[in-house]
Amino acid sequence: MTVNLLRQALLNNGHPRLTAAMSSSFRPPMPYFVNQTLKLHRVEPPRPLYGVYLDALRQHPERESDTQLKKYLDFVEEHRHSRRTPLDLKTLVNFCLSTPALPCVRRKETATVKIVKVLAGIGGTRNGGPLVVLCEGLQSVVGGKTITALKICDPLCFPFAERFGPSRARNIVADAENAATVESAAFLQLDHHIGGSFIPKFHGLWIFDMPFPASHQSSPPMTRKVFAMAMDYVEGTVLSDLDPANYTGPERLRVVAKAIEAYTMIRHHQVRHNDMSPRNIVCSTKDLASERLKVDVIDFDAAEVLPLLVGYVPPKPSLPSPRQLFWESIPWEMQGQGWIPENWDEDKWNDWLNDNFAAV
Repeated sequence: MTVNLLRQALLNNGHPRLTAAMSSSFRPPMPYFVNQTLKLHRVEPPRPLYGVYLDALRQHPERESDTQLKKYLDFVEEHRHSRRTPLDLKTLVNFCLSTPALPCVRRKETATVKIVKVLAGIGGTRNGGPLVVLCEGLQSVVGGKTITALKICDPLCFPFAERFGPSRARNIVADAENAATVESAAFLQLDHHIGGSFIPKFHGLWIFDMPFPASHQSSPPMTRKVFAMAMDYVEGTVLSDLDPANYTGPERLRVVAKAIEAYTMIRHHQVRHNDMSPRNIVCSTKDLASERLKVDVIDFDAAEVLPLLVGYVPPKPSLPSPRQLFWESIPWEMQGQGWIPENWDEDKWNDWLNDNFAAV
């Protein structure tokens, strides 16, 4: 199937429908590019609305008395969780256009930003997902660094096919909303405690109207609402881009120690990151023996923000020890990618925790 025919299929109401082959071979044209301008409007981040967060919304003690919360929950129930036509009976562009935008409270801040660098292809991974770009133009509005990172959650940059059922389409609107609302909630919980150390400094959630490509246009022009999170750009190297074979055993374990200290600090401030992986750890220098080595944790779209969950009980104020949080729990992706010795079992891991964090 040609790209032009596939584009037409995505605009039509059903034929040909999305198939696994189509979803894997087609992406919309890259909608973001260097020197492009985006007109942003800052919004209050909506509450996360999927999975464990939906349970918390439904059981919120103020769901009836808080008018705004009740209105939001009613919208979520009607437009995000009601029984609806299977997604594979709709085309993806059509589904995106027919899905009402998530209600947001707009703040007064607006900004026109210019993209100066696109850090990766659509989604940054082969499977799609949020896209990170660097931009100019936010500093005068929010402060921070001259160059700001925007993490864009555009529905049409997310994977089209179900991972374990590739003949069916995913709810790309839900995936984009979930990434934006969960990560924003995590940053809001953490930013005033550790923003700028251990994690990037957060500059809020923004929204903009993104036109569909010219080949999809009609009159009036079709647009989609897109969320974007603004944060300071963390300079450095993602740990997954480094080869552990180039480092000594102590150097590898030094970066592991710094990483679990950062994850412990995040957990202390009531967020479970839930994805300790080399791809989510940024090292300030490639010299892992350097005294200047600093580690930042990124990507909170799988996080659990504990105060937003059912049954939350405020913790004791004392800082937990990495030994306590990681006891008998080897970070398997860190081990699988060579940063923790492959032959270590839980006993050897616990011995290392005792040696490095027993006094903490």
